[in-house]
Amino acid sequence: GGGAPEGALTLVPAGSPVRITRRADGFVLDGRAAQVPWGGSVAALLVDAIDGAGVRHLVRITAPGTVRDTRHNLAGEPRDALDLTGCTAAIDEVRTAPDWAAEVGVGSVEAAGAWVRAQQLVGAMETCLASALDHARERQQFGRPLAKFQAIQHMLAEAAGHVAAATASADLAAACWGDARFVLATAIAKARCGEAAGHVAAICHQIHGAMGFTQEHPLHRATRRLWSWRDEFGSDALWQERIGRAVCAGGGTALWPMLVRLRAGAG
Repeated sequence: GGGAPEGALTLVPAGSPVRITRRADGFVLDGRAAQVPWGGSVAALLVDAIDGAGVRHLVRITAPGTVRDTRHNLAGEPRDALDLTGCTAAIDEVRTAPDWAAEVGVGSVEAAGAWVRAQQLVGAMETCLASALDHARERQQFGRPLAKFQAIQHMLAEAAGHVAAATASADLAAACWGDARFVLATAIAKARCGEAAGHVAAICHQIHGAMGFTQEHPLHRATRRLWSWRDEFGSDALWQERIGRAVCAGGGTALWPMLVRLRAGAG
């Protein structure tokens, strides 16, 4: 509600709890947020906040808080620390958080951020693989292209397998958007894409050799983002733990029905 704000919107990662209090004319926030992507440059923030009764709310802030510190990830993208205390939100900019996030015990903004990062990781891995394939076809060693060497072929096949698996998991999460399967599917996607990112970046740099590590070569624009994004909105290890907890909570007999319901989201 309230209409889309002018300019860009960013998602606030999970961290220190942000509190929300109802007032006569709307809501007021109290708390700080760290590692907010482009937090000092956007027109609006989307944040999870908790009221006095422990209920989670999804809040859009159209007057972002004060920037306390600005750092950058490995890709050079700003990650800002914001003081949200005193920020206000109109009544139509606050919604009770959807209950599907409770399945894996995360906030709805964190789940949405992980979903976005999974899709971005796939795109960056596809860029890396395309660059490695082009380089292997064009680069000559001992009178023949790198792509003719069996060892290079094995490396490319391994990277392609990781990209294919990551793409399938991200597609499944996209198919489950907005329903009860979304968070578990996103957890699987973020975990698998994060795991694949490390393998694909390493293989593609190996194929490019020393050339790929230079500032002038474009490969680092993708691999630096792979190394950065895999840890944002939850690392692959964190999401793997959450998947394990969700599976264990249901018990062994519930695992297969859970997988069947999840797979139905891609149909």
